[in-house]
Amino acid sequence: MLSQNFYSKTMNKRELKRIYHELQEKMAELESAIFSDTDAYAPLNIDYQEVLDYYQTNDDDGEGL
Repeated sequence: MLSQNFYSKTMNKRELKRIYHELQEKMAELESAIFSDTDAYAPLNIDYQEVLDYYQTNDDDGEGL
């Protein structure tokens, strides 16, 4: 005869597998929603040369700390 401890471990394992599969489904839905919205990941219109020029010319202008 199997002990009560065996049944609780089996039940917990079954429940964990169910939760795991539900999470996999939700993760697939989330990935689909994120990666299907390509407009949200469009490149930013930033002029990096302006940033580089700022750091190259303003290294000791008294700003900051």
